[in-house]
Amino acid sequence: MKATATTARPAGGMGERQSRVAPTVAGLGRGARAAALAAAALVATSAIAWAAIPTNGVIDACYTRSGGSLRVIDRTVTNCSKNETSLAWNVQGPRGDTGPQGDTGPQGPAGTSVGFAVGMTTQTEVTGPTTILSETLPAGTYILIARIEAVSNSSQSTTSGTCRIPGDVASFAIAPPYGEEWIALTSDVVHSGGAIELRCEATGLFSELYILSAKLTGIKVDALN
Repeated sequence: MKATATTARPAGGMGERQSRVAPTVAGLGRGARAAALAAAALVATSAIAWAAIPTNGVIDACYTRSGGSLRVIDRTVTNCSKNETSLAWNVQGPRGDTGPQGDTGPQGPAGTSVGFAVGMTTQTEVTGPTTILSETLPAGTYILIARIEAVSNSSQSTTSGTCRIPGDVASFAIAPPYGEEWIALTSDVVHSGGAIELRCEATGLFSELYILSAKLTGIKVDALN
């Protein structure tokens, strides 16, 4: 008889089914397989990267050139092997350079502040209410400052008096004989327009009051905060 050779087949036809279900990556070309493996490694390492970041904010990893594998490590616990290349990158990159200075902006509109100053150096006797200085101004908000040099012509009696500007008043007493007093006044007022005056008045029964010099200064402003 003529012998016939037979080939044994796995029970249930599993060999056929296994040959039909080939791995997806194995069916790819060499370049495609490398890209797929790198993408899988990136996904896997990204999932554990945050857990492996130490407090210094640097991610450490080990890279194998031959297989393209990448693993994230904690440098305080382990190191790369002799067949791996050590890699490190910051969680946050370095600060960039300062950008160029911007263009100069347009000049703003001119303000509306305006000032004035009036003064006197002629000795003026003061009995009843006396206008020492006066300046006519338009309506607006003003900051006022006044400075007065007052003297007494009495050798025996105390000379008393008051000086005032809109928004402030000061009383004073000058001791004999022939004393001198400097008075300062300041205020901020909303002026309706017209004259702003510095006025002084002797208030004592035997006062002999004289103003030797005085100055009234004002600044108009847009508003007071």
